[in-house]
Amino acid sequence: MGNLKRNIMVLLAVVSILGISGPAFAGWGMQRGCGYCGAGFGPGMDSRLTDEQIAKLQQERNAFLESTKDLRRDAYSRMLEMRSEMAKKTPDAERLLALQKELSALRSEMAEKRIAHVLRMKEINPDMGLP
Repeated sequence: MGNLKRNIMVLLAVVSILGISGPAFAGWGMQRGCGYCGAGFGPGMDSRLTDEQIAKLQQERNAFLESTKDLRRDAYSRMLEMRSEMAKKTPDAERLLALQKELSALRSEMAEKRIAHVLRMKEINPDMGLP
């Protein structure tokens, strides 16, 4: 009976690992085949683009991610602070409201940067839509 349990556990572990790693092995991301799926640049669309356009899209995406790294990190930090405050037995309402205001401002700035990014992407590929 012990070997059966061990075999079942090993099988479950292997299936879990394959399930989690499957998308990585399938090549999801900015390679040919999926393209920039998040902004209307879906499967097959990249076959109509030149290698130069694909490179420009990738460069723009990387620049966007780099330019918003601190914003995303700060927003995540504020969310964690809010969760921590809410987990307290007696949360500080003023602190929560201040954190929410900060988070809202960060999200607003991120939304503005996202629109500018999409517009730059559309200059490269006019068929792209909003994410």
